[in-house]
Amino acid sequence: MKATTQEPANIDFALSTGTLQKPIYEMTPHEREAFYKEMKTEARNHLFSIGQPWVYEKNGKILAECADGTIKVIR
Repeated sequence: MKATTQEPANIDFALSTGTLQKPIYEMTPHEREAFYKEMKTEARNHLFSIGQPWVYEKNGKILAECADGTIKVIR
């Protein structure tokens, strides 16, 4: 029996490509630092836009920051 794949009739996600202008290994240290800072901001904004908290570690504690500015200690 021949195996076939079928595209779903209802695709509710999108694929996107990265935003790099050139590979990381070709960037200067200043360009890499700026890229990583921008990437962190974009990820944070995306999480807030879908109603999720920004979760990070600070001083040995796991924190969750919500879009309204509240910060909760998780651990």
